[in-house]
Amino acid sequence: MRRREETSGFTLIELMIAITISAMVFLGIFGVIRSGINTQMFVREMSDAGRQGPAILQQITADLHNAAFYNFKDNLFFVGKPLEVGGDNRADQLHFITHRGSLVADPAISDQEDVLAPIAEVSWMLRKGREGFLELVRREQPYVDDHPFSGGYLRLISDRVISFRVQYTGWNLGYGEDEEENASTNGEGNGEDSEEDDTLVWEDEWDSSKKGCLPSAIKIELVISPDVDPDVMKRMRRDNRIANLDRSYFDIVLLPQFREDVITVRETADWDGDHPIPTNQGTVGANAARGRGRGNGPQSGTAGGARGQGTGNQGRGNQPGNNAGANFLNQLRGSGRNTGSNPFLNQLQGGNRRR
Repeated sequence: MRRREETSGFTLIELMIAITISAMVFLGIFGVIRSGINTQMFVREMSDAGRQGPAILQQITADLHNAAFYNFKDNLFFVGKPLEVGGDNRADQLHFITHRGSLVADPAISDQEDVLAPIAEVSWMLRKGREGFLELVRREQPYVDDHPFSGGYLRLISDRVISFRVQYTGWNLGYGEDEEENASTNGEGNGEDSEEDDTLVWEDEWDSSKKGCLPSAIKIELVISPDVDPDVMKRMRRDNRIANLDRSYFDIVLLPQFREDVITVRETADWDGDHPIPTNQGTVGANAARGRGRGNGPQSGTAGGARGQGTGNQGRGNQPGNNAGANFLNQLRGSGRNTGSNPFLNQLQGGNRRR
């Protein structure tokens, strides 16, 4: 009788169980790898966002550090406007003139090569972007024209801005305001001495046509959101690994200061471009012989008599002349036998030496 040989192998059920176990193992390994990749992407994107905020503030600071006090009509050379976009978020605007170098791309000017412009119009402003974010753009107009807040080229800085808040502090020269209004603002004319307040006051708006100068300092607060993959963001929030992705950056920028009195500021802003004709001219006399006629007019002095009386002559004569400019220069130089005394000039000269 033939004996049946025994054969060994896997049954269908055993194969299904083995395949299921292998699939679970590979699925777990794939999940770990995917989680590691997502975490790496998240960390890299957050790091990029962490560098983006300070880089933006550094660029704004460089523009403001070179802000210019430009001779515009009505002193309109620096304007900061607030704009609310909902809640505590802001979309403020900055328009000013800066000495920071600018690249000119106009072939008529640069001969198809980039040329560094010594002065430019610059604006920092926001516009609506995608996914509910704001876009921060920088406008730049090489050189300065009659429209300092328009024209030029726009460059996108960031497309994931949530808030851009700017505040200002500084002097108020009261340009364009009435003297009575300035007196009432400064506490004059009411019989009471105004008390000095050392508290730093931050304003949401600055208009150089009203203030008459640049702000002393500017406070900037920038809130941006990192560009993270939506699936990664949902997974991170679902696992309670993050609470808020928004990053806030803060900086205070000191601006160059150039202040004059209100009268000088108004004269500078309203200057028509004409130069006054000098009226003081050197004449014949001993003063002219010694100093060759130091008047500021076009006629030089010549040799003359024993003792010149030099009308309007700024030399070292006994009579300083009847010209206001000559009197001022004689006082400043400490020459001429003027009986008047100017405390400010005496301090410059080291004391009152005129009797």
